Amino acid sequence: MVIRPLAYVAESDLEAYAEVKRFPIIPCDLCGSQATLQRKQVKQMLHEWEKLHPGRVDSMFRALSNLTLLAPP
Repeated sequence: MVIRPLAYVAESDLEAYAEVKRFPIIPCDLCGSQATLQRKQVKQMLHEWEKLHPGRVDSMFRALSNLTLLAPP
């Protein structure tokens, strides 16, 4: 089981919270700061989709939250 408690929190909200709490910025090669990571490319893709089709990203996350896992027969 994978637990990602902040998966549905907007990045801008996380940044604002970190600024209010004065969390230190720690440079890291593992946390997604490299320009060539797939995470950066997907972030850009989602941003472009949202510009072209407002509400699409929210719709995708809503669809993911309604999953029901069934045991195989």
